[in-house]
Amino acid sequence: MLSSHIPRQPQDLRPVRVGAFQKSLPLRAFQHMTKTYTDLMKQIETLREEAERVRRDEVAGVVARIKEAIAVYGLTAADLGLSPAARGGRPAKAPAT
Repeated sequence: MLSSHIPRQPQDLRPVRVGAFQKSLPLRAFQHMTKTYTDLMKQIETLREEAERVRRDEVAGVVARIKEAIAVYGLTAADLGLSPAARGGRPAKAPAT
């Protein structure tokens, strides 16, 4: 007769472990977590677009800081290792006249 003292859970409750305790939460609490493949693909595309916007903004900031440092210190392409001579390559050909 012990089982008659245990309350029954309604069908819309799902047991969930939280720490060392077990609770029953309404299924509607999990509905926002149920996503379809299409939902996830849309979210991925949105995140990719956001990442590209953030990257463009960050690159613009980096380029601005580099240009500022070049101007302040009077750096040349050779100083930065960007000229063919600095890389150990052949010098650029003179333009044809």
